[in-house]
Amino acid sequence: MLYGVAVILLALLGGEILSYFLPIPNVVLGMLLLSVWFVIRRRVEESVAKVAQGILAYLGLLFIPAGVGLMELGARLESQGWAMLLTIILSTCV
Repeated sequence: MLYGVAVILLALLGGEILSYFLPIPNVVLGMLLLSVWFVIRRRVEESVAKVAQGILAYLGLLFIPAGVGLMELGARLESQGWAMLLTIILSTCV
């Protein structure tokens, strides 16, 4: 189990280091490093998979602050919601 946590954290650390040299977010680079690690090893270690499953079990909790923020901005969303949505869609496409 500790090995799985170490592999995930080392991939994130590697992504953090690479983000100083590349204009890509550190977590994306960390996930790419982790994916490359699995491709090179030709398998996903069981301990890494257990840790990842444990983390994914609590993923829904990360969306609570965003939902509360939307509730706090109810009046602003009512008046400017379409402009915000258009901005989000266009920035995603670019």
